[in-house]
Amino acid sequence: MSAEPLTKREVPPCRDIQRRHLGTPECHRSTTSDTAETNPVRRTSGTNLVDQRSETIKQRVAVHDAGARSPTPLDDSLIDVDDADVHLCTADVDRQDPLHVFTLRRVDHRSARLQHRAETLYAFSRNDQGGGFVTTTSESTRREASSGNHGASPGFADNFAALTANVGRAIKGKPSVIHLMALALIAEGHVLVEDVPGVGKTSIGKAFARSVDGRFGRVQFTPDLLPTDVTGVSVWNRSSDAFEFRPGPVFSNVLLADEINRASPKTQSALLEAMAERQVTADGVTHRLPTPFMVIATQNPIEHEGTYALPEAQLDRFLMRLEIGYPGRDAELEILQSRGDNSEPADQLQPVLSAAQVSEMAASLEQVYLAPALQNYLLDLAEATRRHPGLGLGLSPRGVVALQRVVRAHAAAEDRTYATPDDVKRLARHVMPHRLLVTPEGRMRGTKPSDVVTDIIDTVPVPRPGNG
Repeated sequence: MSAEPLTKREVPPCRDIQRRHLGTPECHRSTTSDTAETNPVRRTSGTNLVDQRSETIKQRVAVHDAGARSPTPLDDSLIDVDDADVHLCTADVDRQDPLHVFTLRRVDHRSARLQHRAETLYAFSRNDQGGGFVTTTSESTRREASSGNHGASPGFADNFAALTANVGRAIKGKPSVIHLMALALIAEGHVLVEDVPGVGKTSIGKAFARSVDGRFGRVQFTPDLLPTDVTGVSVWNRSSDAFEFRPGPVFSNVLLADEINRASPKTQSALLEAMAERQVTADGVTHRLPTPFMVIATQNPIEHEGTYALPEAQLDRFLMRLEIGYPGRDAELEILQSRGDNSEPADQLQPVLSAAQVSEMAASLEQVYLAPALQNYLLDLAEATRRHPGLGLGLSPRGVVALQRVVRAHAAAEDRTYATPDDVKRLARHVMPHRLLVTPEGRMRGTKPSDVVTDIIDTVPVPRPGNG
């Protein structure tokens, strides 16, 4: 006999309980007998509830560590209602999926939060402090991730996917570049793009601005460009008998600084305060920039005549350095077929997120859990760059902080409440190289910073499960 579902009288009316059934009720029934020993799911509270539920889930879910291919179906009845913590947990099984992917939801008095969408096999565990999910990471990481309120804002992964998909409608054949730029936007970073003309640098900036219902600004940097042409200028207003500040193009949500290395160092430095402090000071008055704010600066890697190389201090302000590259043949054919009316695809995009939603996603990144062992791994990578014989300049503390933040953004985009070493290894190749300086001997041998980063990633030991 399965557990009796809770009646409407037993559930407070303020809770919105919605349960999903994608198959017949029989497909969700456990094959084991639902006795008090195997199905101790009842209305209760306190630590006994936690212990009972943990044991029930352990019995019915084939844990990934054991190498099982699919879990035992969970009972479709309500798992529990904990009046002490005002928590409601449900588990659903989609029998259409051969891996029996299931979704766990927690509903409390504040909001309904999607904790995790499991695409492999997971075991759920929670202690008295809060809720969380256990995977095949180390035991201490499991323990820490399951305590407290970890995880980005509700719907983070869905919003991120909607953003990248919308930009992908205008930028063909570059999903990885779009993904990385979206991470930079959410992580409140800036991107330096080094590529040849005509590969879509302006279009991708405009597409991101349109997708978040923000303002797009563009500045063509030239040798005669003045700092006030970027930041804005105070103009005398005769009617009011006072100076009025006229904002420059930097007061945008997405700013494209095209060929930034063609402007003088004085004009380049005008962006420094805006990129670092997200504000502009004119005539002693500080003006805050809108949020979100991202600078996409471009450089032409071919023409260097009449250019001013960006100093290391300004390069370190960029979260990533990317190359867009030429599109594949199929993507380029799609570009040709979609440009029959000579229209700009980015101009046709409709917003899928608001600027406030992007700011909320950015503010929630601190809730993504990084195990102490993973933070030590970041420090090991940084220390390796500072001791490497082929480098004259290693990774700065600012670079380590930037790498940690974008790792959190990537984990949240993957719908995880925790980060892994694979996240670090994937993103380090885009965050670290432009912050490093190869020695003159290394440059003579043709060594590139990216080669050094690859060597360091391959040699620095990765934290193993059981080490924290």
